Amino acid sequence: MKKNLIKLGALTLSLCVLIPSFALAADGERGGESKKGIEQKSTSQFSLFSSGLATNDLTSGLTPEQLVKNLLGGGVTVQNVKFKGAFHAAGSFSGGDGIIGFNDGIILSSGSISNVIGPNQSDSIADFNGSGGDADLQSLIPGYSVNDATTLEFDFIPENDVISFQYVFASDKYNEYVNSSFNDVFGFFVNGKNMALIPGTSTPVSINNVNGIANSEYFINNDLSDTDATINIEMDGLTKVLFVKAPVKKGEVNHIKMAIGDAGDTSHDSNVFIKAKSFIDQPVNTPPLLSSTNQELTVNEGETASNSGKWSDENPDDNVTLSSSLGTVTKAGENEDGSWEWSYVAKDDLNEYVTVTANDGTDEEETKFNLIVKNVDPIINKLSGSTDSVMMGSEAKLTAKFTDPGVLDTHTAVWDWGDGTTSNGAVTEANGSGSAAGKHLYTKPGVYNVTVTVTDKDN
Repeated sequence: MKKNLIKLGALTLSLCVLIPSFALAADGERGGESKKGIEQKSTSQFSLFSSGLATNDLTSGLTPEQLVKNLLGGGVTVQNVKFKGAFHAAGSFSGGDGIIGFNDGIILSSGSISNVIGPNQSDSIADFNGSGGDADLQSLIPGYSVNDATTLEFDFIPENDVISFQYVFASDKYNEYVNSSFNDVFGFFVNGKNMALIPGTSTPVSINNVNGIANSEYFINNDLSDTDATINIEMDGLTKVLFVKAPVKKGEVNHIKMAIGDAGDTSHDSNVFIKAKSFIDQPVNTPPLLSSTNQELTVNEGETASNSGKWSDENPDDNVTLSSSLGTVTKAGENEDGSWEWSYVAKDDLNEYVTVTANDGTDEEETKFNLIVKNVDPIINKLSGSTDSVMMGSEAKLTAKFTDPGVLDTHTAVWDWGDGTTSNGAVTEANGSGSAAGKHLYTKPGVYNVTVTVTDKDN
């Protein structure tokens, strides 16, 4: 009598022990799906919960002149600083590394700057300022009303014919008000012309123009409704670090007005962060742009995971190099319109973010995607014994050979001899595959169902 059963890396056979001898035969089939579960989580570009933002608004005694001084990096002298808005709607911040992309600087808000402090716990945080509108902001969104405006403006004399600085726009109106009339607005008006533009275009940066669909390469989602909101900021969405580069009159008085306001309502705060000491009279290096086709990949152990994306660099003389935290990435194309391919042979189960980095020698840009590798059961594919018969009182010796596509897996084996006793198998393996040997001395004749179970380190 013979039986052949396999379940989850286990093989059962019928072993007959006779007074003179016993007969043995077995074969194997693939087991069922692994019962190991892997929790899947979405991401942002930044690490999970850094120490956190800290803010200091104008109600503390901080002055508009001090805010402007915070911005200056050299080559520029300033005069005639003016501020308009609620005192809690402007101030300084620190602790931005790992959250917005730079550590410190100033904030202008359509609500209260303290509302940026994370983690994200509300889809609709707001503070009514009652500060009215602004004509320059209104010119950017004709047909819509501007409310809760906050403005900081000053004259400056540069030593060269260009100025630049870095900033991030963030809002709690993401993502539910994308492509609606509640399109909160901000602008950097240099000598009357708005320079808060999507790189390489004349399109203003706004909720409707930079989001998960439009110009998504500049957007980071932190919305409680459709992500884990792992960025330690209260805002539901924010841009990557963007740059202003504007022509100016060298050695003469120029003017800049920085402004932000609610559009169409007075709720759901929006904010603009401006990097400390980044306001200079030199062109800023623009880091490469990088995007990923897939935000999440799922493969089994032993399979090859692959992803692709785009990269570009506005400076054609930059030599851009690509690297990845896992696997292999290759680039193709020129700086204006390049592409990349990534691949990785999955050696073991995992759930982690893969980072692809583009570096132009001065700055770098990252994109991340979630890689999930599912555990696959080992397969028992051969069973052998020492002879076709065994005399009463002699040891039965069996060896099970197995393979596992998870080449980093290690294994244990248990033999159930069918007479109420079990023993651990002696496992010999390399690169996830090997054999499990067992031996047993029966004390009574009979027919016994013998089961060998091979288990990987992921159970």
